[in-house]
Amino acid sequence: MGLWSWIKGLFGKGARGAGGEDDKPLIALVLLLREPRYLDAEILSRLASNAWGKKIGVDDSDENDGFVMGESPAFILQLGALLFLINNFSSPYLEDPEAAAKKITELRLAKALKEHRAWLSVDMLYQAEGEALAEAYRYIGKLIAALGDTDCLAIYSPATNRLNAYDAALEEQLRGPDPLKLFTEPTFVPVISVPDDDPRMQAAVKEARERWPEFVAAFEARAEGQHFAVKSRFIEGEDTEWMWSGVTAIENGVILGVLDNDPLQVKNIKAGSRVRIAQSDIGDWMYTHGDGYQGGFTVKVVADAGDQKQ
Repeated sequence: MGLWSWIKGLFGKGARGAGGEDDKPLIALVLLLREPRYLDAEILSRLASNAWGKKIGVDDSDENDGFVMGESPAFILQLGALLFLINNFSSPYLEDPEAAAKKITELRLAKALKEHRAWLSVDMLYQAEGEALAEAYRYIGKLIAALGDTDCLAIYSPATNRLNAYDAALEEQLRGPDPLKLFTEPTFVPVISVPDDDPRMQAAVKEARERWPEFVAAFEARAEGQHFAVKSRFIEGEDTEWMWSGVTAIENGVILGVLDNDPLQVKNIKAGSRVRIAQSDIGDWMYTHGDGYQGGFTVKVVADAGDQKQ
């Protein structure tokens, strides 16, 4: 859970709509957007109708299950006894996004905080507990999924104080019985920055390279079901990114593999891309062995770097 400790404290008094210290956490989900979003009552009523399978209009006529009123930046949405506030602000959710981003070592989340310029949220307008709370989040999750789009950078839960990078794959979880589960694990493999001159990192890379023959020997004698991976640098222009790839073959000192995660900076490859890696570009390796693994010399260094900022 170390990833989430970096988020704690960032979304307190600096967040728009955050309550005071004595207030209960908001029952809400927030989308951080790359740019302001146009939203009106007609669009919102249509999205809510599709998301909930209900007839949501722009008036309270008897033929409707609920209705929307208001205009950006704030709408009220009523459905039976449920009352929601939908915010659509064309300004950052945090008063100082760049300062907040500097407090996060996970680079993908830091980038989302720094670059977001607007936000959307769906809030429950009364305090709920037990099954009522679970029901509220089910409605909120489904509507947030409908509001999600390619301009979404991250999703935030005020109640749990957790942030996650946004991806369309999260929409299935948002529509499920427990939307907050999407904050259990990061959407993408965490990207942590460790200075090149960090002595622990230098020592870990040195050990990995010196012990590389162990990896090669184990790979050549691999058993069915074992997983082998290497961490290597990928360079595109002035950008260099270290990422893990699953190894499929080693031929004449060249490692063939499949990239495990989407890059943050490098754009010419993505998760699942076939890659060719020179031995000189390797900075770490690991492989499964029984119930554990061998290698992973830089893993603890990276984990400790992430835990340094609480």
